[in-house]
Amino acid sequence: MASFLAGVVAVAAAGWWVRRRAPSPVARGARRPAVSVRSTVAGSATAELCLVWRRSHEELARLPDEDPARGRLAAIRQVLLDELESREAAGFRRWLDNGAMAGADPLPYLRVEHGLAEPGPPGVA
Repeated sequence: MASFLAGVVAVAAAGWWVRRRAPSPVARGARRPAVSVRSTVAGSATAELCLVWRRSHEELARLPDEDPARGRLAAIRQVLLDELESREAAGFRRWLDNGAMAGADPLPYLRVEHGLAEPGPPGVA
């Protein structure tokens, strides 16, 4: 029962995030456009993607190995990695070179929205 609930939570959390980022219908009763994870990720702020990256790792840790939700969540995490790398390849590489862990925050290594964050881990030039 617990593993089923964890799987539902993981899928629901990913779905909630995608739906939250979707534009709302213009008129009452208007049909919502289909939204893909990839398009939602592309329209999200880098800091938000890093937060989803960390939270999705926490959710993966809760799911049993045989749970099919793990595969769906892993696919979402791959989309997140692809987007982060496409936005800031040098910072992404720094994160990997510094021993990036599955639940580690890549944000300190990335230049966020026009260079507002220093590249590299805190305290490292």
